[in-house]
Amino acid sequence: MIHRRLVRRLEREWQTGGPLSTSLLPISHLYAALTSLRRALYRLKLCKSHPSALPVIVIGNLTVGGSGKTPLVGWLVETFRERGWRPGIVARGYGGESQHTPRLLTADDSPATVGDESVLLHRQTGAPVCVCTRRALAVETLARDTDCDLILSDDGLQHLAMARHLEIIVIDAVAGFGNGRLLPAGPLRERSERLYRADAIAFRHAAPQVSAVSDGLVLPGVGKIDSQALPVSFGFALTAPRVRRDRTQAWQPLATLAGCRVHAVAGIARPQRFFDLLREHGLQVIEHALPDHHAYVIDDVQFDDGLPVLVTSKDAVKLDGLSPGEVELHEVAVKAEVDSAGSIVVDTLSDALRSKGSSRSR
Repeated sequence: MIHRRLVRRLEREWQTGGPLSTSLLPISHLYAALTSLRRALYRLKLCKSHPSALPVIVIGNLTVGGSGKTPLVGWLVETFRERGWRPGIVARGYGGESQHTPRLLTADDSPATVGDESVLLHRQTGAPVCVCTRRALAVETLARDTDCDLILSDDGLQHLAMARHLEIIVIDAVAGFGNGRLLPAGPLRERSERLYRADAIAFRHAAPQVSAVSDGLVLPGVGKIDSQALPVSFGFALTAPRVRRDRTQAWQPLATLAGCRVHAVAGIARPQRFFDLLREHGLQVIEHALPDHHAYVIDDVQFDDGLPVLVTSKDAVKLDGLSPGEVELHEVAVKAEVDSAGSIVVDTLSDALRSKGSSRSR
């Protein structure tokens, strides 16, 4: 419990700064030196990136967690399919057992083994998904054992051993880069200047936007964005929340539960967003925040008052194997709604890959 409180305090200070964050700055400076050295070793080819027979697009973050990246990967799978591609997905499998050899997901795989987000993407998209701590080996497996002709990497921006053709960096336009500090004093995995070297930027907004970025956009932790120096960009929001009671029931708009008092349980990077979403649609929420990638036990969703219990889709996949008994358990799902620039960006990326001949014959 003490450890959890300390982690939550640090996560708060990642947004605003504070004494705990400041005390960790020397470690952040060491982290910065080590990551710069690591990039230099790859740049000088003293460390090797493993090339792929198929084009690889990395969808990653500069910050730790909570940017909406996984729903965006689902949208990208469908959007590239519309352009004639057959996408597959590689992931590390966070929240599951460390897979040191590639593992192609099947319908029987559980989040405890291969990670919650991997299972969720496999179910939602139907695309082949391969998890491995060495993502380059997962890419090789998809190229060899499936008919994929395009690989999307869910995260992995800093996994330099995996060669990539294109990079999409996902940025939370509300949270930005927090206090602007590198790990562990702040949420940044890399310095903010890194976003200018990407092939595309996806800005997550609180609500759907007409345009992705403007000259006046200011991000916490970095200040005003130089939009002229950015690569192509688009905006998206997580919208259209719907709810269902277990996987056998039909989806209903979340607003059908308006006025209900519910328990909201969330083991995600930013649980407050889930709670706020429920309140925005008229629900009376009792909050239960758990750590990201939390390994659920039945007691996490059992309460004495008999009220409905609502969880995110990411949490729901981890509750399948449990027996909730009399618990009225509901899954809440959202989808990525992308602005008009999104399709144009995907067209640009798709054309760039085809112009390089980076596709398996169809």
